[in-house]
Amino acid sequence: MTFYSDNTELCMYIVFLAVWCIALCFAVSYASLYLRFRKVQQADSTNNALSSSANSVRPLSVVITAHNQADALRRNLPMFLEQDYDDYEVIVVNAASTDHTEEVLKELELRYPALHHTFVPQSARYISAKRLALTLGIRAARYENVVISEADCCPCSTQWLARLAQCLSQSEHKQIVVGYANYARPRNMVERKMVFYRLYHQMTTLAHGLHHAAHRAESGNWCYSKNLFLEGNGFAGHVNLLAGAEDLLVNRNSCALNTAVLIHPQATIRKEYPSYKHLWKQEQVFYAETCRHLKHTTLYQLKYTLRLWLPWVMLIIYVATLFVGIQQHNYLSIGIASGLFFLYHLIKDLAFHRSARALGERSFHCLLPLYELALPFWKMEISLLHRFKSKREFRKKNY
Repeated sequence: MTFYSDNTELCMYIVFLAVWCIALCFAVSYASLYLRFRKVQQADSTNNALSSSANSVRPLSVVITAHNQADALRRNLPMFLEQDYDDYEVIVVNAASTDHTEEVLKELELRYPALHHTFVPQSARYISAKRLALTLGIRAARYENVVISEADCCPCSTQWLARLAQCLSQSEHKQIVVGYANYARPRNMVERKMVFYRLYHQMTTLAHGLHHAAHRAESGNWCYSKNLFLEGNGFAGHVNLLAGAEDLLVNRNSCALNTAVLIHPQATIRKEYPSYKHLWKQEQVFYAETCRHLKHTTLYQLKYTLRLWLPWVMLIIYVATLFVGIQQHNYLSIGIASGLFFLYHLIKDLAFHRSARALGERSFHCLLPLYELALPFWKMEISLLHRFKSKREFRKKNY
């Protein structure tokens, strides 16, 4: 018995093709970071751009904030201090730590002349400790280009600063560089989920920054002009927010002309995993609060929402098309729809894999469709946690 007219069947196929074309465009866009990486590779192979750019850019100041992270500093600081770069300094801001951070810093300063440190007074009020620590670190920097990182971060290679300098050398107008930072190699499925979550979001934000103003900066791997910071009054307008210091600073001062995106496996920063899973969720909840204060986000949010829900829309339309085809005994259309659906996933997996490798990540392959389908529910969970959290908790005066 036939339940659908020929017009209904035709409309279903037209809808499927329309959704497939839109989904394919978003799938192909995953490759944008890989294409930028290929340009960097070509430049390296033709004129040794890495060494020439490193010598042409002014020296760099690396500012690292730390609060009760003495062990993390002991593990990670040597990699910051052993970069293959001619002239740079590392400034660690001790944000009112009560552990043995001070002793660790003094010990490392004896081994590394480029290392200096300062501190945030415990009596500081009316500004979040993170913002105050960054302000003190940037003001203490000797050089114009200030690279910002954190105590629980570690560069993947000794070429990190050289790659960053290469980004700055793209134009004399570049004052902001945003790079990629993610957790260390995952050892289980929980950690793999955390890595994918950050990878997915940064693929979106970094790709957006290739052609527009940067939406945000990933904590641990970004560079900011000291003059731009001082002329823009630093964190004025959001001094009492606990989180989102780097996001809001970049979001409100970035434009397509003054911002560069850092894409290279050698330029990746690795972060240590949070001690407990609930701390990871808390980090996402605080980012949800930060999003409320970001500006110029209409285009980004539109693309992000479409990308987030397209896998579900594509799956539902495909199942509906199969159902109609079976009812109409139109097996040719079923075969074509299935082929297009498979082609969509193949192209998306290839594009995602290439860009993930450009960022220094392993591919997710079979897990990619499953994680994409789970993402909207992860986001809804974070949104609910944020909605029912007291807004006072986002404005603490201390760490």
